[in-house]
Amino acid sequence: MRTRAWMPIVAALLGLCACSSAPAPATEAEKSDAMGAYQQCLHRNAAGLDDPATDAAGVARALAFACQIQREDVIATASRGLAPEDQARVRRQFEQDDPSRVTLMVLQRRAGIVR
Repeated sequence: MRTRAWMPIVAALLGLCACSSAPAPATEAEKSDAMGAYQQCLHRNAAGLDDPATDAAGVARALAFACQIQREDVIATASRGLAPEDQARVRRQFEQDDPSRVTLMVLQRRAGIVR
Protein backbone atom coordinates (compact mmCIF):
# COMPACT_ATOMS: atom_id res chain seq x y z
CA MET A 1 0.00 0.00 0.00
CA ARG A 2 2.78 2.44 0.79
CA THR A 3 4.17 2.09 -2.73
CA ARG A 4 0.90 3.27 -4.24
CA ALA A 5 0.99 6.41 -2.12
CA TRP A 6 4.28 7.43 -3.75
CA MET A 7 3.15 6.78 -7.32
CA PRO A 8 1.55 10.22 -7.93
CA ILE A 9 4.67 11.94 -6.59
CA VAL A 10 6.98 9.84 -8.76
CA ALA A 11 4.80 10.47 -11.81
CA ALA A 12 4.85 14.22 -11.15
CA LEU A 13 8.63 14.24 -10.77
CA LEU A 14 9.09 12.28 -13.98
CA GLY A 15 6.84 14.77 -15.71
CA LEU A 16 8.98 17.63 -14.45
CA CYS A 17 12.13 15.91 -15.61
CA ALA A 18 10.68 15.49 -19.10
CA CYS A 19 9.77 19.17 -19.29
CA SER A 20 13.13 20.40 -18.08
CA SER A 21 15.02 18.30 -20.62
CA ALA A 22 13.63 20.27 -23.55
CA PRO A 23 16.15 22.80 -24.84
CA ALA A 24 15.50 26.44 -24.15
CA PRO A 25 14.55 28.57 -27.15
CA ALA A 26 17.46 30.40 -28.73
CA THR A 27 18.09 33.96 -27.67
CA GLU A 28 18.06 36.76 -30.23
CA ALA A 29 21.86 36.94 -29.88
CA GLU A 30 22.21 33.22 -30.67
CA LYS A 31 19.94 33.58 -33.71
CA SER A 32 21.91 36.61 -34.86
CA ASP A 33 25.23 34.79 -34.41
CA ALA A 34 24.01 31.81 -36.44
CA MET A 35 22.75 34.06 -39.25
CA GLY A 36 26.00 36.03 -39.15
CA ALA A 37 28.05 32.84 -39.56
CA TYR A 38 25.89 31.86 -42.53
CA GLN A 39 26.26 35.28 -44.14
CA GLN A 40 30.03 35.21 -43.58
CA CYS A 41 30.19 31.83 -45.28
CA LEU A 42 28.19 33.13 -48.23
CA HIS A 43 30.44 36.17 -48.64
CA ARG A 44 33.61 34.13 -48.18
CA ASN A 45 32.56 31.70 -50.93
CA ALA A 46 31.02 34.26 -53.28
CA ALA A 47 34.30 35.30 -54.90
CA GLY A 48 35.15 31.76 -55.92
CA LEU A 49 31.66 30.75 -57.02
CA ASP A 50 30.34 33.88 -58.69
CA ASP A 51 30.75 33.67 -62.42
CA PRO A 52 29.21 36.62 -64.27
CA ALA A 53 28.14 34.23 -67.05
CA THR A 54 25.95 32.33 -64.57
CA ASP A 55 22.64 33.82 -63.53
CA ALA A 56 22.48 35.12 -59.97
CA ALA A 57 19.96 32.46 -58.88
CA GLY A 58 22.33 29.71 -60.03
CA VAL A 59 25.18 31.26 -58.07
CA ALA A 60 22.88 31.59 -55.05
CA ARG A 61 22.06 27.86 -55.20
CA ALA A 62 25.77 27.01 -55.33
CA LEU A 63 26.46 29.32 -52.39
CA ALA A 64 23.65 27.84 -50.30
CA PHE A 65 25.03 24.37 -51.01
CA ALA A 66 28.58 25.45 -50.09
CA CYS A 67 27.29 26.86 -46.80
CA GLN A 68 24.77 24.15 -45.97
CA ILE A 69 26.27 23.46 -42.51
CA GLN A 70 25.85 27.08 -41.46
CA ARG A 71 22.43 27.17 -43.16
CA GLU A 72 21.23 24.19 -41.13
CA ASP A 73 22.63 25.80 -38.00
CA VAL A 74 20.48 28.89 -38.63
CA ILE A 75 17.37 26.71 -38.94
CA ALA A 76 18.27 24.58 -35.91
CA THR A 77 19.00 27.63 -33.77
CA ALA A 78 15.84 29.47 -34.80
CA SER A 79 13.67 26.43 -34.13
CA ARG A 80 15.34 25.21 -30.94
CA GLY A 81 12.89 24.64 -28.10
CA LEU A 82 9.83 24.95 -30.34
CA ALA A 83 7.10 22.38 -30.81
CA PRO A 84 7.67 20.08 -33.83
CA GLU A 85 5.02 21.80 -35.95
CA ASP A 86 6.62 25.18 -35.23
CA GLN A 87 10.06 23.79 -36.09
CA ALA A 88 8.65 22.65 -39.44
CA ARG A 89 7.14 26.11 -40.00
CA VAL A 90 10.50 27.78 -39.28
CA ARG A 91 12.23 25.45 -41.76
CA ARG A 92 9.61 26.02 -44.47
CA GLN A 93 9.78 29.80 -44.05
CA PHE A 94 13.58 29.86 -44.16
CA GLU A 95 13.70 27.57 -47.19
CA GLN A 96 11.11 29.74 -48.92
CA ASP A 97 12.90 33.04 -48.22
CA ASP A 98 16.55 31.96 -48.50
CA PRO A 99 16.88 31.68 -52.30
CA SER A 100 15.74 35.29 -52.80
CA ARG A 101 17.88 36.52 -49.92
CA VAL A 102 21.03 34.87 -51.30
CA THR A 103 20.23 35.90 -54.89
CA LEU A 104 19.87 39.51 -53.71
CA MET A 105 23.26 39.25 -52.00
CA VAL A 106 24.81 38.02 -55.28
CA LEU A 107 23.22 40.87 -57.23
CA GLN A 108 24.35 43.45 -54.65
CA ARG A 109 27.86 42.02 -54.74
CA ARG A 110 27.92 42.23 -58.54
CA ALA A 111 26.73 45.84 -58.36
CA GLY A 112 29.47 46.67 -55.86
CA ILE A 113 27.02 47.38 -53.05
CA VAL A 114 28.29 44.48 -50.94
CA ARG A 115 31.82 43.14 -50.84
